[in-house]
Amino acid sequence: MISEELGIDNGEENPSYFIDLNWYERSGRSFPLLARACLCPTHRERLTPEDNPDALLEIIRNCCSKVEGFFNARLTVKELIFRLFLTNGDQPLELEEIAERFGEWKSKVSTQTLRRLLDNDSYYGLRQVSTLPQSEDKSPENLTNPPPPSPPSPQADLP
Repeated sequence: MISEELGIDNGEENPSYFIDLNWYERSGRSFPLLARACLCPTHRERLTPEDNPDALLEIIRNCCSKVEGFFNARLTVKELIFRLFLTNGDQPLELEEIAERFGEWKSKVSTQTLRRLLDNDSYYGLRQVSTLPQSEDKSPENLTNPPPPSPPSPQADLP
């Protein structure tokens, strides 16, 4: 999902953001538990908190996000943004696009304010694409799995 191969422009003026599913594991939090609160009543009854993040994203994008009230003005700014990423299958979105789509549910918020909220998020795992550690494997198949262990150092065998 998050990689340079997608042609994402990480320029400083209009950064891209996403939900970092690995952040939940590193932070001792549960993405499925948080995403479950966004499910429609039908799916909320069927699924458990241990459900696969990819399956939850697909269900929310294809069904729950289409239910009336999924987006509403009573939700917090960050909750609306989180739901926006859920409906987008957690594909990266540029800051300006987030601001534009956000304006459909609440009054306009400046990109500067949105950027500050996104850059300081510590609840939803919202991260700027360019802030991934350099050593982290960004290929889609490894976004929810830890990287493989490094091979042993040749010096480990020396006395």
